Amino acid sequence: MHWPGQLRENHEVSTYAAHLDVLPTLLDVAGVDATLPHPIDGRNLMPTIRGEAVEWAERPLIFYWQRGLSEPYYNIAVREGAYKLVGQTGYDAALSDFELFDIAADPYEQINIVVEQPEVAARLKERFDAWYAEVIESPHLQPQHHVLGSEHEDPVILNRNDAKGTRGIWAQPQLYAYWDVEVATTTTYDLTFRFERPVPAGGRMMVRAGNTQRTFRNPDSTDVLVMRDVRLVEGRHMFESWYQHRGPAYLPFYVEVRRSASGSGG
Repeated sequence: MHWPGQLRENHEVSTYAAHLDVLPTLLDVAGVDATLPHPIDGRNLMPTIRGEAVEWAERPLIFYWQRGLSEPYYNIAVREGAYKLVGQTGYDAALSDFELFDIAADPYEQINIVVEQPEVAARLKERFDAWYAEVIESPHLQPQHHVLGSEHEDPVILNRNDAKGTRGIWAQPQLYAYWDVEVATTTTYDLTFRFERPVPAGGRMMVRAGNTQRTFRNPDSTDVLVMRDVRLVEGRHMFESWYQHRGPAYLPFYVEVRRSASGSGG
C-alpha cells in the first residue's frame, strides 16, 4: 500500500486478513462512522497497517463455499493463529477425516497433523460449529423465489445456476430441473428458451408453472425457442421447462421471462 504522509514505507504486515476486512477498513480511511444496525464481521486493518498491536491478531476466520443449501464440513476451512483446519467431509465426519496444518511451519499445507494435534482440530471445528449455528438461522438463507412480472425487474432471467435439482446442473444439458418463482401479476408472458447448443428438430418444448402448462412443437434445429402470450397466475410456483426429443430431456441454458406487450390471456 502507498499512502504518502500516512503510512511508513517498506514494511511487512504479518497479521492475516480476509475480504470481509475491506469494508471496515475503507470506512475508517474515509472517516465514515461505522455504526450500523447490524454487526460487521470484518476488522479495521488500519491499526495493523500502521504497525500497531491488536488484540484480535489471531482471531478465527471461517471460509465456506457451497452451492445450494448450506451443508456442514463440505468445502470449509478455519484459520486461527498458526493453524488451519480444512474440511472436505460429510456432516457426520469423524475428526480424523479433517485436515489440520501448521501454517507457520508448513505454509504450503503439505503435512496433515490432525492425528498429532486432535485438541487443536477439535477447537477449530468448534469455532466452525458456533459460526454455522448462527449463520444458518439467517432469514436470507431460506429458499428464495424469483419474482416474475414485477415493475422493478422485467424481464427476469432464470439460469441454470439458480435452478433446483441435482449437483452440476450448469454443466449438464440433458437433465430435469426447475426454478422456484413468484408471479407478481396474473397476465401473459413471452418466454424465450436459450439452449447451450441447437436442439434437434421434431421435439416439443414444454413449460409448466402452477396451473399453466403449454407445449410448443418445434420443426427446426435451433438453440432459441420462443413461446408468446403464456398466461401465468399470481402466486408461488415451481417453474418447469424442458425440450423433449425421443427420450432425452434438454434443460434450457436460461429462460427469459418478459411480460407480453399484448397482456391478453394465453
